Amino acid sequence: MTIAQKSIKLIAIVVLALIPVASLALEGGQHGEDKEFNASELINDHIGDSHEFHIADWNGHPISFYLPVILWTDNGLTLFSSEKFHHDNYGETVVEANGQEFVRHHERIYYKNKFETMTQEDKETMVPVDYSVRPLDFSITKLVFSMMFSVLLLFILFSAVGRSYKKNSKAPKGLAAFLEPLVLFVRDDIAIPNIGEKKYARFMPYLLTIFFFISGK
Repeated sequence: MTIAQKSIKLIAIVVLALIPVASLALEGGQHGEDKEFNASELINDHIGDSHEFHIADWNGHPISFYLPVILWTDNGLTLFSSEKFHHDNYGETVVEANGQEFVRHHERIYYKNKFETMTQEDKETMVPVDYSVRPLDFSITKLVFSMMFSVLLLFILFSAVGRSYKKNSKAPKGLAAFLEPLVLFVRDDIAIPNIGEKKYARFMPYLLTIFFFISGK
């Protein structure tokens, strides 16, 4: 790898690392115009599950990646984009789909007419779950999307590493050289000390899957 390539790679890593910080800063400034900035609330909004990825606010407008809402309702399967909620999470924006009306409150989707009859205490608590007022929600939320993306990314990475080992019988290069120390760490520091040298090999695929899947998330 040339010096120029190394520099580009370093710049890319730094930019990717700073994106979340920039996002928090942008949102923090925007929130400050409306009300006192609450860091805990902002962080919880970002790490909690939701129906869209809220990246940042820019000039008063949200920059988001919207995910599909998939509901099993009284009228059967209902699909629409989470963009229709316009980032409302307090049951104020009404979405019409498949002959029904829905609202979203704290990331839970309700039938509008049933939501209006609920007490404030019922709206704020998550249990008990009453599916007479809520449809079954099978949406691709951001946590589900992240897991699917992690699985796809790990499949691509390890498929490439597997092919490189078949072609190269010498010391690994590139991606294989980067991942091999991690594989050896799982084998030498986790599998063998806890399972033993005779039986550890059969559990390595499972341990590697768990290790990289959690790391990937």
